[in-house]
Amino acid sequence: MATNPPTNVQFTNSSGEILYLNAVNIWVGPPQSYIPLKIPVGPTVGVTQQGSVVGIEYKFKDNYSLIVAWINNGVSNKVYAQILPAGTGSQSVQWARIKESVEKSGNSFDTANLYGYRCALVIDTVGPTPTLGATFSQAT
Repeated sequence: MATNPPTNVQFTNSSGEILYLNAVNIWVGPPQSYIPLKIPVGPTVGVTQQGSVVGIEYKFKDNYSLIVAWINNGVSNKVYAQILPAGTGSQSVQWARIKESVEKSGNSFDTANLYGYRCALVIDTVGPTPTLGATFSQAT
């Protein structure tokens, strides 16, 4: 297994909302990894991310948060997502819990309908350079 195996992230945003990068938490990997600052609505945005244990937070629509996390260890790759509400008293990202959740997750995850949005993730089960497909949309 490589020290920091790359992950091919393919992110499709069909939510009707532009996503703006708010935070990056790279538990394992180089700290200067490239994460897009903005994910527009429309075509898939692709990036090769060098971190093997990563969590990212994007803000959208009046300060809602979309959190996507993954583990790429080449043996048992895993993904996790969460959508947090905006507004007074809204939750902040609990990165330690996010890491625990992704460690307990599997190679696919679906938030189902959270606050009118949905995030579905799937990552290749094994392999040193997996593809992670992420789709963020309005829940139906």
